Amino acid sequence: MGISQKLLSLALSKKSVLLDLDNTVYKYDPCHQKAMDRVFSEYRKICEPVSRTVFDREYKKAQKQVKGLTKKQAASHSRLLYFQALLENRFNCTCYEETLRLEKLYWQTFMKSMRLEKWVLPFLTELKKQRIPVVIVTDLTAEIQMKKIKKLGLIKWTHALVSSEEAGVEKPDKRIFMLALKKVNCNPRQALLVGDGEHRDTCPGITTFRV
Repeated sequence: MGISQKLLSLALSKKSVLLDLDNTVYKYDPCHQKAMDRVFSEYRKICEPVSRTVFDREYKKAQKQVKGLTKKQAASHSRLLYFQALLENRFNCTCYEETLRLEKLYWQTFMKSMRLEKWVLPFLTELKKQRIPVVIVTDLTAEIQMKKIKKLGLIKWTHALVSSEEAGVEKPDKRIFMLALKKVNCNPRQALLVGDGEHRDTCPGITTFRV
């Protein structure tokens, strides 16, 4: 899809733009699926051959365990912790090298699969021309999100990043958005929040646009 004139018009009427990352500037699901396919292939080498159904069930169990322990923290999205729990559940001990290998394979595959949505660069180019700063506001850890931003070629187009790891809270908690606004010295009424259709990209007092 091309750049939305409604989106551009809204953005140009503001003093800053808060931009979501995952599932907004690129499609998350295809990247995750390819990464999990690669992890599954490696997992079968570590364990005795298992079906994809069994692997998916074990992974979801591990994910649920981690989320239960790390409620509303950036670490609740950690693939490293997911794979650690996945292997611990099977072997009853921490498999250090294998956990690190699975996490590395996941993110390597994920990053290679990312493709920037067509509307993003024209949109950011116009904002740059008008000197309207863009802050990426995203859940997950800062290191991973910075690597995504670099891989997508967004460094020169964005002014700052706020991650849930830095803010200590996840979206839609108002504090993560207020921290982003603080970085560009902007009040809520002067900002536009651009995100996907989920409830997480919303904040009282900030105009929101769904892509």
